[in-house]
Amino acid sequence: MNDLQKELSIAIDLAVEAGRLATRIGEGQFQVTHKSADASPVTEADRRGNEIIVAGLERAFPDDRIVAEESMNPEPGEHPRLWFVDPVDGTKDFVLRNGEWSVMIGLAIEGEARLGVVYQAQTDRLYHGIVGSGAWLRAGSEETPLRVRNTTDPALLTVAESRNHPDPRIAALCGELGIRQSYSHGSVGLKLAHIAEGRADAYFNFSGRCSMWDTCGPDALIRAAGGDLFDFQGRRLHYGGASSGVKGAFIATTAALRPHVLERLAARPDLDPLRGNAR
Repeated sequence: MNDLQKELSIAIDLAVEAGRLATRIGEGQFQVTHKSADASPVTEADRRGNEIIVAGLERAFPDDRIVAEESMNPEPGEHPRLWFVDPVDGTKDFVLRNGEWSVMIGLAIEGEARLGVVYQAQTDRLYHGIVGSGAWLRAGSEETPLRVRNTTDPALLTVAESRNHPDPRIAALCGELGIRQSYSHGSVGLKLAHIAEGRADAYFNFSGRCSMWDTCGPDALIRAAGGDLFDFQGRRLHYGGASSGVKGAFIATTAALRPHVLERLAARPDLDPLRGNAR
């Protein structure tokens, strides 16, 4: 049985190579352009990091399909092995030079996220995990196992929120759950890595605008650390299909907090973007 250690080793090397290149680019002058579809920023770091990772994965795994944010991709389809690549998750933060961006690589097998790498290059913090084998943080020469926290005490819970896309619905939901502590941060991948690391307990995304390259890597990471990532109805995300978009909301929590969150979501169907009446 393939334990995915080869895949993990290659993904780590490629994420580090792309992240270090992006860091060098960010230290100098660089041009920012914007995508025509949604006006989101793109830089040389996005494009060159994308090239490095895609080329490396194609060499190592020629039979796999690769879906990368800055590539002209076919739709994912239902390929048995799908790689999802975001060379700079948090390009707005990269442009601001605040360090809150990451390189993300995820591998889905038969539609399920199984392997994840999230690399915060400017601080050299590498989060990686394989579902069923564990999750780890490599910071410098130190390698530390990751495990989500195990508490449901509202006074001890913390929610990670988006720095660039604040959502008042999240504050309202936190109030209903009794959660009083939160902080804002860039990069979806880093916020979910913080849950795996035990720095946060939950992350809510009701935008309905994310893509599978935003979630596959951190999905595997957080589940490898004992947490979970699921949709509004509590189902795991499926990686594949006619579109690379994530349908509707997704939520990441610790295992302990999951049932409490699902109970509250069941009472708040207005928050579900797929219902068409989210406020």
